[in-house]
Amino acid sequence: MAALLAMASLLAGLVPTQAARADEPSRLANPLGLRAREEVFIAPPPPRAAPQRPTTPRADTPREPVARPTTPRADTPREPVARPTTPRADTPREPAARATTPRADAPRESAARATTPHATTPHATAPHATAQHETSQRDAPARNAAPRDAAPNASARTRAPARRPRRPAPPCLSPPVEMVRVDGPRRESQQVSLTFCDGRPRPEALEALSVLARPHRVDAPEASAIRAYARRVARRPRRGETRPDPNFVVEGVRRLDAGLVPRVARIATHFPGKAIEIVSGWRPNERPSSRHHQARAIDVRVRGVSRETLRDFARTLDETGVGYYPNSVFVHVDVRDTRSYWVDRSGPGEEADYGIWPPTNEERRRVEERVVASALATLERLRDVAPPVEGDEPRGASPASTAQDEEANDAANADADQGAALAPPADGTTADRATDITPSGDAA
Repeated sequence: MAALLAMASLLAGLVPTQAARADEPSRLANPLGLRAREEVFIAPPPPRAAPQRPTTPRADTPREPVARPTTPRADTPREPVARPTTPRADTPREPAARATTPRADAPRESAARATTPHATTPHATAPHATAQHETSQRDAPARNAAPRDAAPNASARTRAPARRPRRPAPPCLSPPVEMVRVDGPRRESQQVSLTFCDGRPRPEALEALSVLARPHRVDAPEASAIRAYARRVARRPRRGETRPDPNFVVEGVRRLDAGLVPRVARIATHFPGKAIEIVSGWRPNERPSSRHHQARAIDVRVRGVSRETLRDFARTLDETGVGYYPNSVFVHVDVRDTRSYWVDRSGPGEEADYGIWPPTNEERRRVEERVVASALATLERLRDVAPPVEGDEPRGASPASTAQDEEANDAANADADQGAALAPPADGTTADRATDITPSGDAA
């Protein structure tokens, strides 16, 4: 029986059916069997539901699953999302109820999250990112809500404008002091704040003090020349260029020791309102061991203050050398490791004469004798140089010898008139010697 059924099915396959006979012309027209391109319209798939996010509920609290919003396709029309606006300062804002954490024994209600309706609803679905932005903007007023007892205007906070950086406050400086340079009849004055309020010396004050203490007969440098010299010192020298000496403010003006500024400031503070006059400072022609040559000393005086008062106060300064010159017009002040004091009794242009002051009586007598001897020697030199005047006594003759010579001259004239021999005078002088010493005009 099975064999018969198999034979019948084989024969049925060999006989062409009616559908095959109808398709015979198309096979003849397309012997290769190529299929014509068909325009197929693929319908969009239905919106896919968002997968439910698994949550881990508490053991004693059942939690419902939260439906996440789905992202629509590009062909779905989208409506603009109305964003919340920031309320004005005069609009009262209601405080938002903050979520509290329930206890373990209290059942917690599941948080109702905003779900986006399907495309079948009247309005279109917003994208997922837009929904999150909308949710954050909606929750922002609640997070920034003012307390319940706060005023309505206090709840609205406006962003303060950006503050401009404040300018640094000017440094605290000591009161300015009048500094005067004494160079013969010429005077040069400046108002200088020597230190900061904490006592530190100012670099500008050191520069101004160095300019005032420059050597005599040196013109004051211009401010532009000082700045140009400072720039040359700061920058790297070019090829073949010599770097300027940083110990100078400008060519010909040596920078003083910085320790002189606080010492001058102490003097100015002790004598307020008084001008400080600088008689001498840096002297390049001094011996190398001199502190004036090393730019570590100045000769000063205070207008309206005696030198003895200035000397007594300067001796109280630490690590300061003080020199008192009673025959000069200044007090020497220098920088050194220990205190030092001396008295130089010499005058201007004289050799140093160190000793005590006032001198003792014995020193006074010696000084007087030395002064008298020096004056007599000066007079003798002047008489040798000056031409003789008619009627003056012969140089080098004493009054006694002059009288004797006159008597011998008279006797010689009388004997010559009488033709008698001249007897020699009693003192042994001869007529010839008397004639030799006779003043000019009286000789025969």
